[in-house]
This record gives sequence, structure tokens and C-alpha cells, in this order.
Amino acid sequence: MVDEWMRSPVGHVRDFRLEFPAKLHFARAHSSVLASQLINDQVAVCVRKREETEAALAQAKTEIERQVLEYRIGVISSTVAWLEGLLARG
Repeated sequence: MVDEWMRSPVGHVRDFRLEFPAKLHFARAHSSVLASQLINDQVAVCVRKREETEAALAQAKTEIERQVLEYRIGVISSTVAWLEGLLARG
């Protein structure tokens, strides 16, 4: 059960800052390969979420909706950059 949890990326960006570091800690304790796979899987989830949010932004009807979606895109983009930095450092 813990093994499955550790191997799965975080599904919601709002949960990322609390859940992902714990997953990464346990994945690294298990193996560097598992940690790299977790990071790559998380990048894929974030990229998909960013694309979904960009599509929603294109359909936004109000200024506040646009602002909220732009903020989410910024958060997701920063998360992807951080994850890619982790991969680059090995």
C-alpha cells in the first residue's frame, strides 16, 4: 500500500507542496531510479494540468476567472521548472 502511494504522482496541484516531498523522500530512500521515475511522472501530470488550465483560460468569461487561471498556470509552470531542476541535479 505504501509502495503504491510512493510510486504515484500527486494528482492535484493544491496537494503538491505537502504530499510530493514525502513521496520523494521515501522514493529516494528506496532507489534513485524510483525517485527519478516519480519526478518524471509528476512532470507529466503537471504538464497535462497546465494544458487543461490553458484550455480553460481560453474559454474564460470573466476577468477574475482569467486571473485565477493565469495564477494556476504560473504555479504549475514553477512546479515543472523545480521538478526539472531536481532531475538535472540527479
